[in-house]
Parts: sequence; C-alpha cells; structure tokens
Amino acid sequence: MHFTLRSGQRDAEQLVAIVLLATLVALLFYSTAVERLNFILYDTALKVRPLAPLENTAIVAIDERSLSELGQWPWPRQIHAQLLTLLHQYNSGPVAFDIIFAEPDASGTEHDLALALAMKQHAQVYLPVHIFPRHAGSTLTEVLPLPELMTSAAGLAHVHVELDQDGIARGLFLHQGIGSPHWPALALTLAEAYLPERLLPHPPSPAQADTPAYVMAQAGYLGIRFAG
Repeated sequence: MHFTLRSGQRDAEQLVAIVLLATLVALLFYSTAVERLNFILYDTALKVRPLAPLENTAIVAIDERSLSELGQWPWPRQIHAQLLTLLHQYNSGPVAFDIIFAEPDASGTEHDLALALAMKQHAQVYLPVHIFPRHAGSTLTEVLPLPELMTSAAGLAHVHVELDQDGIARGLFLHQGIGSPHWPALALTLAEAYLPERLLPHPPSPAQADTPAYVMAQAGYLGIRFAG
C-alpha cells in the first residue's frame, strides 16, 4: 500500500524543517558553543604538534629572584644598560624590551643617558609602543619611549596580544595603531629583520581611511603557534 503526500503537506513539512534548521543555526551563532569548540580544537592542535623554540633565543625575565636580588621595581635603568653592554660583548643578536620606558628614571636622568648609550653601542635594540588610555574615561594614546631612547632604538613596535573570551591569548594583530594600523607587531619586526627565511608571506595591512583618529585600528590577525 502506498501513501502519497499531498503538495500542501510536503510544503508544510519543508517549512517546518527550514524553521528548525534556521533556529539551530541562530542558536549556534548567538551562543558561545562554536567559539568554545574552536578554542578546544586550537589548543589541542598546539599540543599535538608542538613547536620547538629556537636554540639561540633567550628570555631575560623579571621574576621573584631578580626582584629579591636587585630590589623592587622599577630598577634604575643603569641595570638595563649593564645588561645590554654584557650582551654586546657576547655579540648577541637583536634585543627586544617588553618594558615601557615612557617616563624619566626616578633615580636620575644619567641612568636614561646610560641606557641610550648602551642601546646605540648594541645597535639592535627594539622598544615597545603601548596603546592605552592614560586616564579613566580618556581616549586611547600611543605611549612612546623617551625621546633619547627612541632615537637610540633600532625600531619601535607594538606588543599587544588579543585575549579570547576565556581570557587566554591565542593571537595578535600584525599591525595596530590609533587611526591606522601603522605599528607592526614586535615579533613581526624582528622576524622581518633577522629571520626573513622563516617568515611566511603576509599581505600588507590595508589602509583604513574611515577610522577615526582616536580609535584603535587593527589589521592582519594571526593565531600564535606557541613554542616550548
């Protein structure tokens, strides 16, 4: 025995299926389920295929031991100058500071001058640009190093990373700045200057003429493949 659906009944069932499918898509779109799944897949991929750090890379960290031996932060910049002098004697490669040197040294301007001189002698020192509101409720500001340090640096670059909804940093923008994405990321600057053979091609950041002069402009988001 065969039953044939009437045309109206088939249309109604198709409509119900379309509504259910659209509802499911909307729920997935407006919920965080897809985003959480993407985070899990990304984190799992990093663990399955770990990336070994370069053997000639070193991190000089400000930790509890150094604070106990050298005193509380901030240290006189003569200490940073001594580090650069030692690295220069050992013919080190480029040095990237993740420290904002925007204010004069409270211990005396001679410490700033000593750091600037050490930077010139090393000739491969890069300093960060920090973008944030200086005061609560104020607009964003590009905080630059002191002029004497800025002129002694081999280059300036931004050091911002992006936090996902779960508070974990998995990526950054290759270019970023107020009004236009004119500052390259610090890692990108170092790679272009010293490791061009390991750098994958990336398109230039597009001009964003419609971005207001006080708004953060970003371009070229890239997921970080963490090493170590």
